Amino acid sequence: NISPDLLFILPENNNIEINKIRELKTFLSFKSFSNKKKIAIIDDAHLMNNASQNSILKLLEEPPKDSILILITNFKDRLLKTIRSRVQEISFNKVLRKEIEDYLEEKGLSKEEVQEISFFSGGKPGKALEFFNDPLKKEFFKKTITYLNQIKTQELQKRFAYVETIYKDKEIASEILDIFERFFRREMLLKLYSKHGINDSLLQTKNIISKVQETKYFLNNTNTNKKLLLENLMINI
Repeated sequence: NISPDLLFILPENNNIEINKIRELKTFLSFKSFSNKKKIAIIDDAHLMNNASQNSILKLLEEPPKDSILILITNFKDRLLKTIRSRVQEISFNKVLRKEIEDYLEEKGLSKEEVQEISFFSGGKPGKALEFFNDPLKKEFFKKTITYLNQIKTQELQKRFAYVETIYKDKEIASEILDIFERFFRREMLLKLYSKHGINDSLLQTKNIISKVQETKYFLNNTNTNKKLLLENLMINI
């Protein structure tokens, strides 16, 4: 059961409006049920609009006694500088690839599967376990990799046809973009350490990674047309 001294705030429609911050202030104004700390967690804190950020800033300047406020974000630069200056930043580092590989090897996977899953999980053990435990996820992963190995030789019409199959489900599209990013990151590293070193091909791959990251950001944090976003990405790959 969730403690009455714990409050989760989640975005709605890619936005955290000021009424959520008012709810937070009300929550913190009451005494703890357990006579300990009151804790509030704001997920995707960068999705607070300007009014919400200014409102929570006042709370951070004079926090209620025995309260802990946790802001979670992958985009700290979208928070006001005055907010960032009043909080303690804690970074959660990714797990070493070798540790994930050792775990997967113990599960009996082939060396090739271990290397692929560990790389594309991006240092996230939970993501690696998803690929391992869920046959559908694993198949989805393999199909995406197969598609990526073919994409550069495909006509634009076929790329747009692929977009048609994924754009309606934002969660699936976002997961595919995660795999896209890691695929091209691996390609960039292979080119970087090849005998050719830094060249136009390497810079092109770097630009693709930036475009994938930009697409993923707009997909997850704005109401931009998902189909147009993904089609624009396909044009630039």
